[in-house]
Amino acid sequence: MTHLRFRPHEYRVIDRAYRSLRLAHHPLPAFKRLLLGALSRAAPAVAARVAGLGRQRLQLLYNNLRRRPPAPRPHGLTAGEVRAVAEVRIPLLSQARFIHLLKRAVVHRLGEGQRELAQKLERLSLRQFGALCEEVNERARTGD
Repeated sequence: MTHLRFRPHEYRVIDRAYRSLRLAHHPLPAFKRLLLGALSRAAPAVAARVAGLGRQRLQLLYNNLRRRPPAPRPHGLTAGEVRAVAEVRIPLLSQARFIHLLKRAVVHRLGEGQRELAQKLERLSLRQFGALCEEVNERARTGD
């Protein structure tokens, strides 16, 4: 039995590239070429791992991505709300030591013009806010 192991953040990067490029109906060689092109810019280490997959494991990855529905966002915000948070332009480093201070700063900045979104962020747990920070950081790295 063949299986794959990717860390959750690696799989999210792969899944995001797969969905943004709409690779579901491409043949396997095109899937690999397009996916590697996107990953080489966003996550070179993940691209190297995918490039090293044999045909059987690559097919397993492709089949898994095709069957899998989009992952729900753990923070429950919409794509537009995530973009609004990204536009705050505060470096969103989800380091556990400072996450509560970062959350406070983002809520304060959003409260100036987007009170409803600021209130939503205020209600997020620190774990959910950390997931939001990771998503915003990934979007910044991949240019989404």
